[in-house]
Amino acid sequence: MAKINLTPKKIYEQEFKTSMRGYDKKEVDEFLDDVIKDYGVYIALVKELQEENAKLKAKETSAPARRPAYASATSEPPYATANIASASNYDILKRILKIGIPAGLQGVVFCLSNLLIQSALNSLGAEVMAASAAGYNIEIFVYFMMYSFAQVNTTVVGQNYGAGQLERCRRATKICFLQTAIFSVFIVAFVVYFAEPLLQLFTVDETVIEYGKIRLFYVIGFEWINTILDLLAGSLRGYGNSTIPAVISLIGICGVRITWVYTVFVENSTMKTLMLCYPVSWTVASVILWITYIYYVRQLEKTMGYSSQ
Repeated sequence: MAKINLTPKKIYEQEFKTSMRGYDKKEVDEFLDDVIKDYGVYIALVKELQEENAKLKAKETSAPARRPAYASATSEPPYATANIASASNYDILKRILKIGIPAGLQGVVFCLSNLLIQSALNSLGAEVMAASAAGYNIEIFVYFMMYSFAQVNTTVVGQNYGAGQLERCRRATKICFLQTAIFSVFIVAFVVYFAEPLLQLFTVDETVIEYGKIRLFYVIGFEWINTILDLLAGSLRGYGNSTIPAVISLIGICGVRITWVYTVFVENSTMKTLMLCYPVSWTVASVILWITYIYYVRQLEKTMGYSSQ
């Protein structure tokens, strides 16, 4: 691009040498030639900028508005359509409660069903109660180690879903499944094999230890099913839907356990029968949630323009 040599100040302060007949005509002509050249540059520059501006306006007008194609296909938007910076505190609070309340209610119902199971355990005597307490201490330690994969999955799915990267969401869930499966094999084998020495950390009573081994086998031995349930539920929460996991947990886990206590356990009141309600309820809920998860993700794939793999 040509360089502009003259400025208004330079033109204003320009002085010409004088001769006997006034200013030097040659010098004045040369200066005016420079002025003419600069104005030519000005005109060309203005024209170039106008053309560029027109192209940008035409491009902006012809470009389609970018909107998520799946906004109308699901009951919940997969990621916020409004800019967070412009969202009101009420909108943000409403989104938080929409996810948090179902998850909270799910935890409350879980506690109620566990209270019912504890009440049934108490009816079997002090030794069973002691064994269950010892087994629970080991069980909760294992559970939180395995549940960490589900928490990671929820976080990663939520972040990528918010960015519209559904393929990365699916890949994250698959990786977490693989990691959980590998870890479950080792941790379950370890606890089941070393069940007796682990329980001896809490008691030396042989009867209590035998009852405790029953709990470890039926609960920790099938904890991997519960981990699948947590992974699927965590994925759906990452997609912004916590209602589905809450409802399925209410029916598939709490409903099965309550029904089990009042039917199967009544007919055969043993610790084995009672502990069996854990893997049974996890299996029922996992199957229902797995089918729901596949359907939900496929609907997102259709609306977001992804192909199933």
